[in-house]
Amino acid sequence: MSEQKLANQLEALLDEELAARGRTTAILNEQIQTLQEKDLDAFTECSKRMDRELSSNAERGGRRARIVALLAAQWNIAPTALTLASIGRRLGDAGSRVLAKREELREAVAQELWANRRLGVLMGAERRLVRDLLRSIYGEDVERSLDGAGNLVDAEA
Repeated sequence: MSEQKLANQLEALLDEELAARGRTTAILNEQIQTLQEKDLDAFTECSKRMDRELSSNAERGGRRARIVALLAAQWNIAPTALTLASIGRRLGDAGSRVLAKREELREAVAQELWANRRLGVLMGAERRLVRDLLRSIYGEDVERSLDGAGNLVDAEA
């Protein structure tokens, strides 16, 4: 397969990855909002959408590995030696688009990580609130009881 065709496939894959990161960030922000609004049904729906979104990561990862392996074979180097930056540099003019998409992807991932951290902080605060409420109702020993009780399982899952 020609280097240009592989470059085009990589660009298309990067576009898909950018779109996926945008969707993931949007879902994280929705989860934050539904958690703040205490809308359990909406939060559950967001979580299901997140599961579906994350399930597409493996397929894109497989395609990325295939493209990188083919480029590495053409350049007679190990696939593990290639990064998006090094691929972009090796592709010359065609690589400028790869490098631009790499920068966009870095920003999209940073936004996703920020939203994920915000959600984690909010969920931690909710968990502490519930523990404090249970402690005020049942006393200080409730944490030992909860820790030893195991986990609830969703029987429909």
